[in-house]
Amino acid sequence: MPIRARKPEDLDGCVAVLRRVYETTGYPSGWPQDPARWLTPAGQVGAWVAEDDGRLAGHIGLVQGVRTQCLLEVTGREAGGLGGMGVSPKLRRYVGP
Repeated sequence: MPIRARKPEDLDGCVAVLRRVYETTGYPSGWPQDPARWLTPAGQVGAWVAEDDGRLAGHIGLVQGVRTQCLLEVTGREAGGLGGMGVSPKLRRYVGP
């Protein structure tokens, strides 16, 4: 599955993937008022998309300076170097050890 830097014209597709993730998993906990802006927050240092047969399949963004206690508790790491990811529910699969 190719991964490349997100382009501005990818944003509508990223919002569509986020919508499918939200409807399947409930993440994010509330649907953002402006989902495109939610996917392009201040402090974002990079964003990438994954493609499956030329269609957008997922999105990941890296945001610097986020201080969220829940991320620290879940990962045991400061959130400064963590990213968020959304993958189309149809394309998820577990690849275990």
